[in-house]
Amino acid sequence: MIFDILGPSASIVLIAFACCVHHVRPVTHGGCPSTMFVNGIRPSGFYQCLTKPGGNPADDGTFGHPDRSYDRDGELYGHIWCSGGSHPIVVDDHTVGCTR
Repeated sequence: MIFDILGPSASIVLIAFACCVHHVRPVTHGGCPSTMFVNGIRPSGFYQCLTKPGGNPADDGTFGHPDRSYDRDGELYGHIWCSGGSHPIVVDDHTVGCTR
């Protein structure tokens, strides 16, 4: 009788503990969705993703032409943790990570 109560209770506690431990682990790399780009990363590891501008890329205001592109609203924020002497960098348009 006691095992009928302790078995499921122990399973629930272990599953909850495993979920908590999984989400506490620091992340050493991150990124933005394909419709966004990395706007930069701070030395603290915080980074910002902005939505790519819309419209024709040829109408971006270069070469003395008027800027006819439009900005879409949207931004996301993220945070990575670099340790062991490494520091945060922007890897490409969509990815951030740590390097030494």
